[in-house]
Amino acid sequence: MLPVRKSSPVRRSTAIAIDVRVPSLGMSFAALAAGVEPESIFLSTFLGLDAGTKVILHVSLPDGRAELDGVVSSRPTSAGGIRIDLVDVDDHMKTRLEAAACPPTARVA
Repeated sequence: MLPVRKSSPVRRSTAIAIDVRVPSLGMSFAALAAGVEPESIFLSTFLGLDAGTKVILHVSLPDGRAELDGVVSSRPTSAGGIRIDLVDVDDHMKTRLEAAACPPTARVA
């Protein structure tokens, strides 16, 4: 008889669609959020923006769309992405972002 193997819960990575508007450049582009935190979002994109550039993010969260203001971070990132530091995020929005970052099935009690 073969041994019974118990597997731990699988944590799925969730990609969130984001429309990024850059008012100072008069442009917009689509990106995927590879990392979501209450204070910042990491965007998978090959488009580069200078640190300090103000952006407006239209985020497709599981519970509906959200509009967030942000600034391109000066923190270094790996190639293929930029980090956006979020500006003036209220507690309700932080809760929504936390829920999107960690799906309910992957939460540890």
